[in-house]
Amino acid sequence: MDNDIETLSFGTYLKAIREQQNIPLSAVASEIRVGLWQLTLIENEAHDQLPDPVYVKGILKAYAACIGVDTDDILERFAINRRAYEKSLVSSDGEAGRTQGKKRSFFPALGL
Repeated sequence: MDNDIETLSFGTYLKAIREQQNIPLSAVASEIRVGLWQLTLIENEAHDQLPDPVYVKGILKAYAACIGVDTDDILERFAINRRAYEKSLVSSDGEAGRTQGKKRSFFPALGL
């Protein structure tokens, strides 16, 4: 199983490590003071619902530190996964310019 974990992308990897350690997601949320639903979006790698990558990176650093995972490794996994996501947008849109400016609200209930 450990070899399989090493190949997982950022959100799946964090979730697998957290679950191996029997740490509830709510405990991580409380410890790093981030909303539970935000961490769920990260674990699900829901790029279309995540805020700007700079914010996600900050959350990832805190999450990784909380569960004892190498922060540089997580940031690299995120960067790889994010590039693949952005490339898929370009491919599905047919042009790179159409992906710019498409950001979803991180706080949809507040209209922000």
